[in-house]
Amino acid sequence: VAWVREQSPAGVAVNDVTSSYAAMVCTGPNARKVLSKVADADLSDDAFPFFTSQEFYVKNVPVTALRVSYAGELGWEFYTPSEYGERLWEILLDAGEEYDIRPYGNGALNALRIEKGFRLWGHDLHTEHNPYEAGLGWAVDVDTDFIGKEAVAAAADGDNVSHEVACLTLDDESETILPNRPVFEPGA
Repeated sequence: VAWVREQSPAGVAVNDVTSSYAAMVCTGPNARKVLSKVADADLSDDAFPFFTSQEFYVKNVPVTALRVSYAGELGWEFYTPSEYGERLWEILLDAGEEYDIRPYGNGALNALRIEKGFRLWGHDLHTEHNPYEAGLGWAVDVDTDFIGKEAVAAAADGDNVSHEVACLTLDDESETILPNRPVFEPGA
């Protein structure tokens, strides 16, 4: 937050409101059915496309909903003022009871996102990876101005690319995969 404040133009205030909001996810093949029972919004693909957000109510709880899914399934992220967090949790669990809805934690989410090849800052990506090494070159718009544009443009031309982040799967389930360990290709 401090860095964003430093980079902000005059007259722009940056406030960390993280602790003021509760966040939760409803994801899976029945997510739309569950949410349709309690949301006062059209959740169809046409009305609520992927990678968009809307504000509406889930029963009596105000939410900002994002049509995204880090688990790689149909899903939405919800952000609501902290005082509504427990109520939203109860509403979603009740609405999903007929679909056998289950809470899951970060460990399960981490496994799901890895299966889908989604990268996580601080785990798969760090400051030493440029967007092209990370497989995220598609997200760079070099036609706009941004801090670090020259370095990113150099990487786009093939300069400063020393390695590539990739998703690997093992055929032998008995092997243990340790985090933050390099993988070397024999004979390379």
